[in-house]
Amino acid sequence: MSAYGTVKGHCPCFTCTKVATQKKKTCFKFCSPIFQYVGASVILLLLQRDGYLLDRLSSENYFLPLMLVTAFVLNISSFVNSSYFNYVNTIHLFTGSLEILLLLVTLPMYAILVSQLWFQVTVLPARLVVFLTPLNVFLFIFGSTYMSWVTAAYGLLVSAWLMKYKLPLET
Repeated sequence: MSAYGTVKGHCPCFTCTKVATQKKKTCFKFCSPIFQYVGASVILLLLQRDGYLLDRLSSENYFLPLMLVTAFVLNISSFVNSSYFNYVNTIHLFTGSLEILLLLVTLPMYAILVSQLWFQVTVLPARLVVFLTPLNVFLFIFGSTYMSWVTAAYGLLVSAWLMKYKLPLET
């Protein structure tokens, strides 16, 4: 038995190919208990009786915390599972770095989402969402895992919803 409580030297998630060399080495895949505890903590933080958050939730913005936590978890898991960190050859290094770059570039779309739903103002230009929407298609093309594909689809849905219902786009 190893520090993980499974077959000696292997991670308990069975999707991870890392071999445990130290006694308390941590697996950074998302089936690890560390990420389950963090996810449960985020849910409990959102569900507590918080005077600031719950008083500000209205029919317009009641699903904003759920959308942001979903986007955060999808972006982090896409970043961690990127092919950049599973270096096999130069092509994986290139597509992994492009995937990470696309993940970082599409983050302002979520800032626009927060400004529209929570504060009802547009902090960044609305045309930025129109510019960032095709980058999610490139993230779908260059993504190396299912999580990056789900992140790209989620980004496309959020940007289409923002353009259709919330942003004052000129026609």
